[in-house]
Amino acid sequence: MMPHPLFGQQIQSPLARPFKRFELGTDEALIPFDDHWQAFAGLLPSQAELAVASDQALVDCFRLPPALFSTIIPQALSAWRQSPSRSLVNLTASLAIRNFQGPIFSDLALQSRVIGSALSAGAVLPADVRSVYAPDRSPIKVSTYEIAVSLTPAAWEAFNDLARGFRLWELRNRARVVHAGLKPPKLFYRGIRDRDIDAGPLDLRDDEPWAFRASKAHLMRRDHLLSRPLVEVMHSPILSFTANAAIAEYFANDEGMVFDLPPQDVEIISGWGLDPCLGDRDQVSGRHEREWIVRIPEGYRLGAHQVRSRCRDFAYASRDPAGIAMLHHETRARYSLGGRRVEAQFCYNSSGRGGRIYFIVDDGRMETRATMKARTGFDPLPAPGAEISDLVFFTQDRFSRRKKTIPIFSEAEWRLAHELDAGSPAP
Repeated sequence: MMPHPLFGQQIQSPLARPFKRFELGTDEALIPFDDHWQAFAGLLPSQAELAVASDQALVDCFRLPPALFSTIIPQALSAWRQSPSRSLVNLTASLAIRNFQGPIFSDLALQSRVIGSALSAGAVLPADVRSVYAPDRSPIKVSTYEIAVSLTPAAWEAFNDLARGFRLWELRNRARVVHAGLKPPKLFYRGIRDRDIDAGPLDLRDDEPWAFRASKAHLMRRDHLLSRPLVEVMHSPILSFTANAAIAEYFANDEGMVFDLPPQDVEIISGWGLDPCLGDRDQVSGRHEREWIVRIPEGYRLGAHQVRSRCRDFAYASRDPAGIAMLHHETRARYSLGGRRVEAQFCYNSSGRGGRIYFIVDDGRMETRATMKARTGFDPLPAPGAEISDLVFFTQDRFSRRKKTIPIFSEAEWRLAHELDAGSPAP
């Protein structure tokens, strides 16, 4: 157990304890693919046969760990939903791109996280784990509290058997998508917050309004996402997506963006139709996420048409009607819709937790969208593509009643100014 650096709580990491020293050199600490992978590839049945193969038949045929399908993989998926970086599912990250030669993992950090997950799942024995030290005998850290680890050479074959089991699980899932009628959605969606995109230092001016700085930061991070391979930006080739765009918007939290990609662009590892636990309600959000786990190809980049903003600050400043549905705290909107004047504002619930948007139409009474639609048939929230005019976003203090209009930010003018100043497009 160790104290959490922010909250002082006790958290547990399987790598926080010291293990015996790894006897071989540091360069040999990465676990290699063994000689059985070529034979494994030759034993694979056709996709149609693999799609209907039972768990026990695969365990017997490929000499897999007996608890692979009954315990290890379900635990790995459960851990994935809590913390993807700490799940044994990451064992599949390199299995399709390294041609079964050289080390299984690209670096010690990923290997250490996977071994830690295997320890938690009981797939690796603590007696086989070794701490890795540098030539000067200093420990190699993979996080503040954790030392890099490897396995004894005697345990490498068993670990390769485990890796083959996960590879077979992935291939069977993909075969079921093709031959068992478990069709993926037309698009996969993922929401990401701006602060989770590491675009480096941002060139922002302190003397500008907050709406301008927030909008520029959002656009710089969006450009960063579009200008680099997705794996590089997300720091992993294995990512979760959802079949529901509204769930992706929920995870963007109105302070980021949502991107989508078609199933044919990625390799499906698992999904809620293949492993039912991925369709259960999330313990935190209480929502059915309809999750899919996929592998992103190296070098894959998103197109501009695949990314859309889901950032309230940018929507307010750019006068995007989508910002009306993202109203929060003291921000309000006023606009004309269908020849009627509408004012929208966010109000907290009486409990102080959460809230909803209320609308006032033609100086009438304040009502929720559902109540107003049921009473009058008029929908005060503009539908996508609806004609809306005189849209203004402003803040109003609840106590002084002072109003302050949010200034208008033009993306086109900013990009033109940036090109004139820097001589090149925005980063």
